[in-house]
Amino acid sequence: MNLEETWLELLRAANESAGRPVGMWAGGLVLATVSGRGTPQLVVQISGPESVPPSTLETVGFQVDYQPLVIGQGTTLCAILEPKDPDDLEMFNAVCEHLLSELAKLDGEQSPRAVDTAIREWLDFWRTLKQAFPQSSFIGLIGELLTFDRWVDKDTFRWEFWQGPSGGPHDFCGASFDVEVKTSTKRTGPVLHEISSIDQLQERANRQLVLMSFRLGFSATGALSTHDLIQRISAHKAFEGKEASSYLTKALAEGGYSSSIPAKFEKFDIWAEKMYEIRDGFPRLTRETVPFDERITDLSYTVDLSGCEEYLKVNGELDLES
Repeated sequence: MNLEETWLELLRAANESAGRPVGMWAGGLVLATVSGRGTPQLVVQISGPESVPPSTLETVGFQVDYQPLVIGQGTTLCAILEPKDPDDLEMFNAVCEHLLSELAKLDGEQSPRAVDTAIREWLDFWRTLKQAFPQSSFIGLIGELLTFDRWVDKDTFRWEFWQGPSGGPHDFCGASFDVEVKTSTKRTGPVLHEISSIDQLQERANRQLVLMSFRLGFSATGALSTHDLIQRISAHKAFEGKEASSYLTKALAEGGYSSSIPAKFEKFDIWAEKMYEIRDGFPRLTRETVPFDERITDLSYTVDLSGCEEYLKVNGELDLES
């Protein structure tokens, strides 16, 4: 049973407050616990002679606190890790898995500084990874690929319809309607999507516009494979020609895809996928509703789709050729 499954079991067993051992290191036990607020925690026992916690860490997505706790028959200093926000659970799981692995490798070191060092190593790795990997572009790319894979009529699809990578007016531009794709990685709370320009939710002349909305969760335990998705699309007849194949290859590279993407993004789950018809009354800004002023050089805003059920489009495949 992995850490995530252990915390879920603890949440179900509300009367089990002591936690469960999930590891050992030179300083003692490592426990998975759940706070009184229902927040998962990792408790690392520190039984070494040094009892003074290290300086405060500047963490992202989780927090670390050092407190004396009763473990077994005595009281010892413990490092307590927990996520800062429910949306940070994936990052919290990752740092806890890393900490368990690194502490198990230590030989004799029992101080709080050993825990501090292991956490700092993970934070340094995460910051480097974030700088090198275009996470936002990659998530957007997967949303567009899923639209093609799950919603578009592939029998009539031509690669020229996919205009997101080339900076077209919308991500998919068909003969009579267009598709704009938005992807979020927040599992709970309102469905929020950032609209990056005034034209993004603006219909073109004589065309209908639909909005595809995805909620995706990327993790090492996801049910769907990013590589399988890419391979399936690469093998489609629409991308067989030299020009089409080159377009796809460039789009994947610019979106951050390679054979060595971070492990977290190799698998994912689809938490929600919905299609909305953009028409009068839909929450948006357009050139008709915003007065023109040449001094405004950029505009972006956020749309909450939580109250947009009346615009849901339940039709089947999108035939971009028609």
